[in-house]
Amino acid sequence: MSFKEVQTKKKSTYVAEQIIEAIQKGIYKVGDKLPSERQIVEQTKVSRPSVREALSALQIVGLLESKSGNGTYVRQSVRNTNIKLRTWLILEETKSPFEIWEVRKTLEPDIAGLAAEKAIPQEVQALKRVLQSMHKMANKKDNKGFLEADRKFHMILATATKNSTIERTIHSFLQNITQELWLEIKKDSLSSKEYVKTSLSLHGQILSAIENRDKELCRERMKRHFIELEKYIFEEQEER
Repeated sequence: MSFKEVQTKKKSTYVAEQIIEAIQKGIYKVGDKLPSERQIVEQTKVSRPSVREALSALQIVGLLESKSGNGTYVRQSVRNTNIKLRTWLILEETKSPFEIWEVRKTLEPDIAGLAAEKAIPQEVQALKRVLQSMHKMANKKDNKGFLEADRKFHMILATATKNSTIERTIHSFLQNITQELWLEIKKDSLSSKEYVKTSLSLHGQILSAIENRDKELCRERMKRHFIELEKYIFEEQEER
């Protein structure tokens, strides 16, 4: 009896490996511009998030670099044999940021509604302090600090539901948004004044709905939060 190889790689890993191979073969040289995300999606037949994850991982290891509004370029040749392994570890050993985003987009509007119903004054005050921190980090242009404050805001909402299962589930998901891959994916959007302004406004609206105990409005504002912000996160580098 012969055994078949078990294929466990993510689609983003396959895309990254194809790009590495193309650079190794000299199809793309240092300084060359890669096809757009849209073109890679069409050629590989995988989702745009998978392509974005692959490109972001290759930027983390230093093989590629993105130029805002002008696409992605080859930064160095594949001389380091660890590049493929490091890329594999980034993509395979972490949860997909876009899958986590989809789960949060589905669950958090109802969680926000429940928080509006059950939040105690101390939790409302904690949300206010975290929102102030988001404004402070935005003014300092501290992307990592802004993302951390954003994470805390949503963690407090989960805690405010008084449901331990919801709290554990959301806290588990939110731990992943501080990972290196997610930071790379959101790098350009966090540098956008429009994105930061929109994010702060939406979080302020959610807080206002919490303060007013308006369950339905809070649910609607959280839903809008995900719809509006993903426009910046998912849009193509060359469109920025």
